[in-house]
Amino acid sequence: MYLVERLAPIQFPLVNRFYKEAGHKGKARGDDVVFVLKAHGIIRAAVRLCPVEGRLFLRGLWVMPEFQRQGLGSVLMQQVIEQYLQGRYCWCYPFAHLEVFYSQFGFKVVAPESVPECIAGPYTAYTRAGKAILIMIRDDSDPESVPD
Repeated sequence: MYLVERLAPIQFPLVNRFYKEAGHKGKARGDDVVFVLKAHGIIRAAVRLCPVEGRLFLRGLWVMPEFQRQGLGSVLMQQVIEQYLQGRYCWCYPFAHLEVFYSQFGFKVVAPESVPECIAGPYTAYTRAGKAILIMIRDDSDPESVPD
């Protein structure tokens, strides 16, 4: 049985310790919205929703390596959508091989030339560094629109 919960900022050291132990470089910051998935009271997966220049970015969706490919990321994402993302735009830069995963939660690939500079700029830097990533957006209000 899994429990998905939103952490209060005072609990962010717990998720930061999880990220470090799980081999992820991300860290929760004060204005992030953080959700974790726990099994038997222990964090097994986490995700951060970060405000960046008035936009919401999904960052750091991570599952403890020994629990990957068991559906925990899907359980966490579904709960985050139900508890927080309904009616909100949300951007992400997933690795290209995760397109199908994010698509099942309503994220759509967006061309870099069609997004604001604050989104295209970091994407360009990541791809120049050799990262095979995409720009994706989730929008409950109008799936065909891309806000600027």
